[in-house]
Amino acid sequence: MPDGIYGETKREAELRLLEITQQSNMHVAIVRPALVYGPKVKGNLQLMCSGIEKGWFPPLPETGNRRSMIHVDDLVQALLLVAENSRANREIFIATDGKPHSSREIYEAMCRIVGKEVPHWSVPKFLFDLVGLMSPRIRYKVDKLLGDEYYSSEKLEALGFKAVSRGQACKFSKL
Repeated sequence: MPDGIYGETKREAELRLLEITQQSNMHVAIVRPALVYGPKVKGNLQLMCSGIEKGWFPPLPETGNRRSMIHVDDLVQALLLVAENSRANREIFIATDGKPHSSREIYEAMCRIVGKEVPHWSVPKFLFDLVGLMSPRIRYKVDKLLGDEYYSSEKLEALGFKAVSRGQACKFSKL
């Protein structure tokens, strides 16, 4: 189930689009990518990388959380596959590299990218939880950072998709 108004409106737009295509011959497939990484990444990954490089991003604890990711090149391959495959018409797919990644693993990979030594210590999770009590907005950010966001791309794989970067998802290129 979609989370929050953003997720709900996105889901509603997807369903409306699929509804509209029933009256046309247009080939439409929806691809929901996991956290996308690769050269010149934007958003939260870029912010995290920049913070690590500048020394203000705290060393994350290993919480055993599971996050889905996909390299931009694999996402492009997934998009091409669904665009060319008639079985993908009017379907919704999730695109991931198929491997769970913890926030700590991502943090460590980014340290290596920017040439920083990976700290042998981390800020304890209870401190993140404590800071999260300050406001719902901060709690949301802590949950996004250390929580689970793991999805299956099984449906996409059934069409023949296989992420080339599988098992290498934390080998980011320079951001």
